[in-house]
Amino acid sequence: MHILSQSSGKIIIFSTTILSLIGLYLSYSIGGVISESYYGYRNYFLINQIYGIALGIIFAFLIVKINYRILLSLRGYIYYILIIILLLTAFFGIGYYGSKQWIGISGIMIKPSVWAIPIMITYIAGYLSSRKQKIATFYSKIVLLTLYSLPAILILLQPNITEAVLIFLTGSFLTYLIGNRVLTRTFLFTLASITIILLLTSPNYFHYRILSFIDPGLDPYGLGYQTTRSIVALKNGGLIGSVNNLTTLTMPIIPDANSGFVFSVIGEKYGFIGIEIIVVIYAIFLYGIYITSKIAQNYFGKLLCAGIGFYLTLILVINLGMISGVFPATEITLPFIGYSGITNSVVNYILIGLILSVWIHSPVINPALGKKSISYSYNTYLAKSKKIQLSIESNHIFHWLTIISSIAGLVELILRMLWKK
Repeated sequence: MHILSQSSGKIIIFSTTILSLIGLYLSYSIGGVISESYYGYRNYFLINQIYGIALGIIFAFLIVKINYRILLSLRGYIYYILIIILLLTAFFGIGYYGSKQWIGISGIMIKPSVWAIPIMITYIAGYLSSRKQKIATFYSKIVLLTLYSLPAILILLQPNITEAVLIFLTGSFLTYLIGNRVLTRTFLFTLASITIILLLTSPNYFHYRILSFIDPGLDPYGLGYQTTRSIVALKNGGLIGSVNNLTTLTMPIIPDANSGFVFSVIGEKYGFIGIEIIVVIYAIFLYGIYITSKIAQNYFGKLLCAGIGFYLTLILVINLGMISGVFPATEITLPFIGYSGITNSVVNYILIGLILSVWIHSPVINPALGKKSISYSYNTYLAKSKKIQLSIESNHIFHWLTIISSIAGLVELILRMLWKK
């Protein structure tokens, strides 16, 4: 375990590099067909992917060099800026098909919800770590609930239900780690209530998406088309992949073949084995985050890694479920592999930079920090503060969630490929 603790950052860097290289290859080979059809030249997606990776690496490097603990003093300012921008987006946003998810600033189009997850994870991790006991009072529960509810509701009203759900679930997970089961149930109840209200008040958007998810045949050439073609692609790929060079989903008429449904393309070209290899690399990547959370110097670092790891695990599960018809189609793209634009790529690497900053500034890597930290020993920290219930057992939830979700996704893919109409 000590060797793994020292190498967890290297594991994350190695797996991120492999996933990014795979993403570049797919942007060239698969995205090239779509790019040539829409933009007239083949390398549009590839060039943007390279720009995103380059900028992301620069940001990640800067974050690693600057101790992550500086965010404890800056998190409040960043949070309020996010809320202001989300409010501006709700009233003056730009979007398509009735949504308002973008805002123009000096001619530059920005999607604020993309930045919501890293900002919220950082803010809530700092908020919880600054309290040395469970949040037990009614006032504290209301404050914490409001901190997550406000940006999530603003994003939900755009409407962008997927990212809002991710915020709520990640917040519930962090709340669970501090041992407050009642507040966790409150989060989930609030999420369910808001979702039901929106379903009742916005039938033209949410009802249509849900009905298309339940029965893709209701809209075979609209929202249901991607799911239907995805299942066909997985069946065509089988175990080892299709012999055809040009896959079904790489045709220009299929949207999101190189982004949201990139897993389907991998499944058709390289079969179940190709998908399994990708999932294994992600499992190694997530395990590196899990190890880093255990060796973090302080409570803030532990929660920061746990929140980021849980969020990335959710995205992996959603993508596996989406291509097999278990979850409805969303715009959430697989990090590092699917094309998600320059901003999303930068945000993904910022998350990696935060984790690596926790690793670099941990006592395992820098022993001098151990003398300054009361939380160098995980068990000693728990013994000195029994009221804090971020235990090894809680960390195991994240560990086992990664394994179980990966297995569940793979089993579902097998069933879909064996299923015949």
